[in-house]
Amino acid sequence: STRGSGRCSNCCIHSLGLVLFAPAIVIVGGATALEFGFGLASASFCKDADSNALAYIQHFAGNTSYNVSHYYISGVGTNPLLDQLHEANETALKLEKTVEKYGSTVATVCADAGPTVKNISETLEAAHAPLNQVDFLLSPANVYPLYKEAIHDDACSTIISGFAWLVIIQYVVGIVCLPTLTCMAEKFMDRWVAYQADRRNPAALGLMPSRIEASRWR
Repeated sequence: STRGSGRCSNCCIHSLGLVLFAPAIVIVGGATALEFGFGLASASFCKDADSNALAYIQHFAGNTSYNVSHYYISGVGTNPLLDQLHEANETALKLEKTVEKYGSTVATVCADAGPTVKNISETLEAAHAPLNQVDFLLSPANVYPLYKEAIHDDACSTIISGFAWLVIIQYVVGIVCLPTLTCMAEKFMDRWVAYQADRRNPAALGLMPSRIEASRWR
């Protein structure tokens, strides 16, 4: 019957409220707390992102990575990568000058060495272009904007704002809307069962038996 169906639905809502809705609220509350804690930690990091990033790099990555990062982030000190690159470029330049200076003498003494000397000279000369290109790519003007976009713009702005909205939405949906929906559904089913009971009890609606009999003959 309709009355039995309404009571069954009401019983199902009570059971679901205990079995599903309550654990869901607890899970949402726990996830929201974890995300809120992560947001606070990120905000604390971003309060002085450069210094905190250097501290983490020095602690976990070692001195070489710290010196490279310190050069790019603070603009202070030297870059070990660029130092080695400049050293390699200077060495290639010195070798090129040496070959140019003594290459003709070697080719004169040993006739078969001429092509080899020329090949070495061309190789050393061709090495300058890629070394200069790497030097340009590793320059602070190219590297620091990438760091700024990743840390200051994305991690410390977009991600934190996204977590803030996620925490707010989860809290509203899981802590406010879900319990409210459960209570409203339960009240609706209670009213539905009461309404069906009133329909089956004419006296509750204020109808006299004589009026009911008269309405049947009409």
